[in-house]
Amino acid sequence: MVRRHVLEYQTSQRYDGIRHMGVTEHLPNYKATCRKYAELVKPGGAVYLDALAMRAKTSRLHLYERYIYPGESSPLLAARVPAPGGASPFELVSVDDDRHNYYLTCREWRAGSRGPDEVVHRWGDPPLPPIPHLLWGSAAGFDTGLVQAYRWVLACPTTA
Repeated sequence: MVRRHVLEYQTSQRYDGIRHMGVTEHLPNYKATCRKYAELVKPGGAVYLDALAMRAKTSRLHLYERYIYPGESSPLLAARVPAPGGASPFELVSVDDDRHNYYLTCREWRAGSRGPDEVVHRWGDPPLPPIPHLLWGSAAGFDTGLVQAYRWVLACPTTA
């Protein structure tokens, strides 16, 4: 499998739909990204986007920035994401903040976690802090609204 940046992807076929999970926040050139989606999706097709977002940028070092996404991390500031249209043919079908489901998921994963001892037993001493801390931190971020999990559905009209 050859991996390449979505903006460099070339194909002669067009797709019924595109699903980008957890990628949108790493593609901050929204105009170029929407142009690429328009090039790849058939008229009548759809694009499903899923992204981590925050209410405000922060300079504090979080566990995720340190251990999970080291280096450049760019959660969306949802209020600043331009609505599709203008520079793209897409129509916004829906946008949802799904953070409550992410909160429940992290909470349940933590409740069912056997903790770092099992991780060490299976894979050796990890360079991560204890997994339960990451899960509780994530659950708290989603529960308090510090972190959101947005999902957008865009439709490509059948006529130009």
